[in-house]
Amino acid sequence: MNKVKQLFASILLLSSVSAVTTVKAAVEVTFLGNMGFLLSDGKDKIIIDGFLAEAYALFEGLDEHSVQAMVSAKDDFQGIDIALASHIHFEHFQPDMACLFIKASKSTQFISSPQVITILRERCKPFAKNHKNVKTVTVRPGVPQSFSREGVTVEIFPLTHGTGKFAALHHFGHLMTVGGKTILHIGDAAAVPVDFIAAGLQNRKLDILLAPYTFFTRSAGKAMLAQYMQAPVQIVSHIPPKEFTEISEAVLENYPGAIIFQQRMEKQRFE
Repeated sequence: MNKVKQLFASILLLSSVSAVTTVKAAVEVTFLGNMGFLLSDGKDKIIIDGFLAEAYALFEGLDEHSVQAMVSAKDDFQGIDIALASHIHFEHFQPDMACLFIKASKSTQFISSPQVITILRERCKPFAKNHKNVKTVTVRPGVPQSFSREGVTVEIFPLTHGTGKFAALHHFGHLMTVGGKTILHIGDAAAVPVDFIAAGLQNRKLDILLAPYTFFTRSAGKAMLAQYMQAPVQIVSHIPPKEFTEISEAVLENYPGAIIFQQRMEKQRFE
């Protein structure tokens, strides 16, 4: 894997300057585990699905040092503009950790679904009930909601998690702009074309994709990648640590340029 990771580290996004001299900055992507990421251009920051203090099921939490830094809003976790959670599943959102972080980080706005915010407020009594930086967002297919804060923007839209017990789950996809780059995070989305069409993803230019490994190993997911999620940088995640080698090899066989983080708090910079 060392040679593969060296190849990954050499991948660069071309900087571009528009007619109005808007320059794309370098963006650093930090892997927090599962589908959790910290995105930063050195000035503005977004964290998504990153409140991961504990291991859960097949997935790991952050190491103790990183947990303490996060709940204190220090080091890498200082100055975060927007915090997001795609849905309530515990390997994506752990409310006790989110409570501590929101208390510590006075400048961060936390934005998520009614299901996520309800759990947050239940666990964070009484401070989160009317907290000015905790915002509930409701979205419908074809009607996304957009938010801006400092130098970052976020567009939120629904993506189906699945059928059966997952059918009623509030599950969001996020198009984020950091440092002028457009980054798509699809959480645990199911490969349902109508959702991606309603979100307008077939017409969006992406710089970085953050997607679960299932989209790179299953035929339905591969078709979705080709149709709706073309990006020069494809970051593959949500890989159970015990299955890392097997899944990574399967992904890289068909997507040799894909980026796969193995270690929590591992970083790569795209310029």
